[in-house]
Amino acid sequence: MRSSATIEKGRIGEKAGYGRRKEKRKGKGKGVPPRVCLLTLLPREIWERIASRVASSSIQDLFNMQATCKVFLDTGRSSAVYKVASMTEIPVVFGYDLEDRPEDGFLYVSARAGNLGAIFRIGMREFCWMGRHVAGVDTLLEAAEAGDVQARYMCAMLLLTPGVGDGADAGRGG
Repeated sequence: MRSSATIEKGRIGEKAGYGRRKEKRKGKGKGVPPRVCLLTLLPREIWERIASRVASSSIQDLFNMQATCKVFLDTGRSSAVYKVASMTEIPVVFGYDLEDRPEDGFLYVSARAGNLGAIFRIGMREFCWMGRHVAGVDTLLEAAEAGDVQARYMCAMLLLTPGVGDGADAGRGG
């Protein structure tokens, strides 16, 4: 048996509009119009330029920007942004372990977009820790020929190292 207090609470809830609705609307009534995101009013190119400027100063700020909304997430993932992203927060050589790290994905996507700092870091990783000396030197040379200052310095130092520069030249065919 139900107590009268429970019945009263149910009636009060119904009067206040709480709980399930018993009647369904038939036909199309006036509903709430869909919200228009004000960020989508600007063209995507403008948001890519903004994201590129943010990424060129700090990738941590880029990640924070991407976390705020879908518009920033989509524009922050464009190849134009990856190409200019600053690599100063990612160490040149990660260390002895070859485990996958969170920054690996960002590094490889940036390298595919043509980011010279990312290409340099991948070349250093291949040369120093993965044991792929020829592939590492080739990657470093790719970054050096494209204009990366750090890669040019490393290539010059490797050419001065006996045996290293010779093996890289033999691997490239001369």
